[in-house]
Amino acid sequence: MQGNLSQVAKRAELAQLIVAHEDCHLVGTVAYFAPGKSDGRLFPPQWASIRLLAVSPSHRGKGAGRLLTQECIQRAKADGACEIGVHTSELMTVARKMYEQMGFQQDIELPPMFGLRYWRYVLPLTKTHEPC
Repeated sequence: MQGNLSQVAKRAELAQLIVAHEDCHLVGTVAYFAPGKSDGRLFPPQWASIRLLAVSPSHRGKGAGRLLTQECIQRAKADGACEIGVHTSELMTVARKMYEQMGFQQDIELPPMFGLRYWRYVLPLTKTHEPC
């Protein structure tokens, strides 16, 4: 956990942090990385990516995660990305289902970390669904 927290400042330099709120209460947040700003170990440079999507437990199941993801997709399209990617773990069953319902497809399985399985998902943003 501390390792992730120590990376927040570095990620903030590269990402756009998007916050969802309701009546001045934090509902959720996500980090959007434009093409060329994504982690090159996980995503090709022409992809945009989504990282660290989180929704407050009291607001889960109300669509906040979907809205934050849709905002990232819109920004990726505006940035001219051909694809947008996300990586997720076996613990994130609700998030994986949401991504799949939104059209993301499981692309590759990533090396395990901390004893967990991880996958990369991709959503083509071009009309032909072919990579740029």
